[in-house]
Amino acid sequence: MARPTLVPFKANHLLSFIHRDGDYTESVRGAYTKERNPAWTAVHDGEMLGCAGVVIAWPGFGVAWACFADELFKRWPVWTTRTVRRALADIMRAHALRRVEAVAIPTRSCWLEALGFHLENGRARSYTVDGRDVVRYERIL
Repeated sequence: MARPTLVPFKANHLLSFIHRDGDYTESVRGAYTKERNPAWTAVHDGEMLGCAGVVIAWPGFGVAWACFADELFKRWPVWTTRTVRRALADIMRAHALRRVEAVAIPTRSCWLEALGFHLENGRARSYTVDGRDVVRYERIL
C-alpha cells in the first residue's frame, strides 16, 4: 500500500478539508497566514488527509499547528509521526527557532509528546474559538 505524499500547503487545502470534516474552526485569514509559513499537506489517491506546519511569530519563536483526518492515523500512524517529527526538526533548524509552542484538545495531546514536545502549564480553559479547553506544549531547541 502506497504511503501518502507531501505537497506544499495552500490555504484552500485546509479550508476544504475543514469544511469536509467539520470538526475544526479556522478563519480564511488564519489559513492564508499558515500558507505564508512552512507547511505541507498529506495527500493519498488525490484525497487530502491532513495539513501541518509552523507559523513563525517572530525570530526564534513559532507556533505548530495541524489538522488531520482520523484515517491518516489509522492507516499510517508510524509514517505520520515520523514525517511530522522530521518536518518539525527541519523547520526549527532552517528558521533558527529556539521555541515552538503547540496546543491540543486534551484527548489528542499525547501525540505531541511523541514529537518531542513537553507539557507546559497544563490546561488553558475556554481557549478555542468555540470555547473548548486545550493543553499547552513547548519544544525547546
